[in-house]
Amino acid sequence: MLPASLIAVLELSLLLLLGKLGEESFSALDLTPFVGAILIGLLIGPGIFKVFYPSPYISDFINLGIVFILFMAGVEETRGGSEIRKPALAGIINFIIEYVIIYALLTYLGFEPLV
Repeated sequence: MLPASLIAVLELSLLLLLGKLGEESFSALDLTPFVGAILIGLLIGPGIFKVFYPSPYISDFINLGIVFILFMAGVEETRGGSEIRKPALAGIINFIIEYVIIYALLTYLGFEPLV
């Protein structure tokens, strides 16, 4: 049986992947991208199709993710129509910042890196 920490990381990875797929599909349809992540969360969560029941290990991360999505919605709204001139560089920087924050948070919570 897998340890609870590994199961929690796998659940978070699955949720992030599905949320990103929702964002990308809404973006391809020229709709607001973060609504896709919220819709996916509503569909697979315990509210509608009951596919995913969050464990106690990741419920705080889910709440943090909801706040982060709402924050990003506000950033997109205030940024308005300005376009990013170098989207690849912005994506790489965004990935590095998010990875460092998640790694620091998991290390702080006592998760050890998998070797």
